[in-house]
Amino acid sequence: MTTVLFDLDGTLTSGDGLGTRCFFDAIEETFDLPSVDRDLHGYDACTDAGIVARLLADVRGRPAGEQELAKVRDRYLARLGAELERRPRAYRALPGAASMLRALPERLSVAVGLATANWEGAARMKLDSAELGGPPLVGGFAEDGLERAAVVRASLERVPGARLPACYIGDRPCDVDAARSLGMGFVGVGSGSNEAALRAAGAPSVIADYRDLDAFLDIVRAAPSPLSVASGGGAADGASRGL
Repeated sequence: MTTVLFDLDGTLTSGDGLGTRCFFDAIEETFDLPSVDRDLHGYDACTDAGIVARLLADVRGRPAGEQELAKVRDRYLARLGAELERRPRAYRALPGAASMLRALPERLSVAVGLATANWEGAARMKLDSAELGGPPLVGGFAEDGLERAAVVRASLERVPGARLPACYIGDRPCDVDAARSLGMGFVGVGSGSNEAALRAAGAPSVIADYRDLDAFLDIVRAAPSPLSVASGGGAADGASRGL
């Protein structure tokens, strides 16, 4: 394994839905919509930009253009930034995440980066809120595409030293699909029903958090490509949770 890429929401950080509220408030305001479906699982797109494009296509019969996406993004970032000024620790790092990110490059000699559904500005705010804003993580963001695979591909091109074989760490079935489509290994993060969904999608290994660093490193070392997993349907079931 030469590269390890991380999703953000539900994978490195957890929140209380603050980002989701700010995100959909920005959509409603930008497009003058009285209300929209705020259930992230109702959208088959897997990035912030993809959700906006799909939602506008559903309600107005056309996808959002680049300028419209930028307007939503800017309103969203302004709302999220204002809320985080009031509640600077609204996001939390998953247990063990901070020490894992420090140890991973040295212990496994791998390139490490982000591949998140978030627009970059939102990702940076969430990382700072969760006190994971140490050395900035380079990677792919919602600016790089409407679908998760495009974001992961951008990360592989952008992270210094990144190359295949690589492993993607994520918390949703659409993360499994992205890794599978690019021939990458995959490790899931979740518990309960989320763990079950990841395994049904074909995730070969699922962890709850990063407290057992040695166990996590062993799993990453051995991570096979999801393409080699016989079980799992691999259909994306929605956007990342925990915005």
